[in-house]
Amino acid sequence: MKKYIIFLFMTLINFGYSLDFFNFEKKDPNIINIAKANSREIRLDNVCTYQWNGLIWVNLFKEEVSYNSNGLIDEIILYQYSNNHWFKNYKQCINYDSNNEIDEIYTFYWDSGVWNEEYLFLYDYEESNLVFNKRAIWDQYYQVYLDEFQQMFIYENGDLLLILSESFDGVDWNNQSKTVMIYENNLRIEELSYAWVVNDWVEDNRVLNFYQDSSYPTESIYQYKYLDEWINSSKQIFSYYPSNEIETQIGYIWENDWIENSKVSYNYDENENLSEVIQESWDDDDWIPSYLSEYNYIEVLIDNNTIEHDDYISIFPNPVRANNLIKFNIKNLKITQTSIYNSKGQKIKDIKVIGNKCYWNLRDQNNNRASSGIYFTIFTDNGKIKARKKIILMK
Repeated sequence: MKKYIIFLFMTLINFGYSLDFFNFEKKDPNIINIAKANSREIRLDNVCTYQWNGLIWVNLFKEEVSYNSNGLIDEIILYQYSNNHWFKNYKQCINYDSNNEIDEIYTFYWDSGVWNEEYLFLYDYEESNLVFNKRAIWDQYYQVYLDEFQQMFIYENGDLLLILSESFDGVDWNNQSKTVMIYENNLRIEELSYAWVVNDWVEDNRVLNFYQDSSYPTESIYQYKYLDEWINSSKQIFSYYPSNEIETQIGYIWENDWIENSKVSYNYDENENLSEVIQESWDDDDWIPSYLSEYNYIEVLIDNNTIEHDDYISIFPNPVRANNLIKFNIKNLKITQTSIYNSKGQKIKDIKVIGNKCYWNLRDQNNNRASSGIYFTIFTDNGKIKARKKIILMK
């Protein structure tokens, strides 16, 4: 049950990317809080999760989200349903650095009427890429956080190349595992993991990614090493909507052949916000519902005092063709960074501002060309939002 709780929390923080808690590439924490219409923002308010009992959906968990003054998620409280009542269960408190990147996450569990410290997660970045994270566990006796686990991330030209994981034994940091990313034609085709055994790196498991006409994988096969041979373990088949948002994720296990095992379906509302996630399991010849998560949003008024400088910034051309270059002109306003968001509030690129001009080449942080649609630019000075602008990207 604890693992499922963590999965839910990480869905809120890193939805749409790797869901492994300690092996995610940093993405913007705001699932949707940038879209602007008539001086309002659409923000995730809560997520309700239900379990199928064979006849109806019954309450299981509820997550409530709150935001800081910059519109970033700063607290998530998870409630568990039991005996016709909601009970506090788990909480995350999120702090950000001056660039609005996640700096710290504190987790707490509810016991005996109070929140009790559990874990502390620390993050560090270079050029908006996650380069380091650490997990520390709360020691109730000494009333301190004790180091437990850490990871280093190495990049080249914006592509993640290596993840090195270490565990702490109370005295020293020790190698635990490493994962090497292998690319072909700018696509990650393999993730090869090693375990540290008797002072040497030994191949342990790998993920093989396959693509069809896009930069998003359509199939991922998981294998483990046994007696110098790679043995199939499981695989995932992915399908996508025309907007490139994930539609389904079907899981298979290997038993001398691939056998369907699980399915996750993703639905979106008319504003292209995630609305439902449905988890199902395969039973003989049919899919049986397991869990349903409903994402509920609210509209909030934008604090116009924080974005009163919109007229100080001009964008040309706008609308813009996909093979063009956008120029931002900034007048009488101190701006240190421009961030580009897609229509779902996911940050796709940060651009440093030098002087009163900056440019966007219509590519994301991984140098993939942005698809046509609506984008939002957030102009900040040391993390404080100064202005926002909308961009229309045409084919």
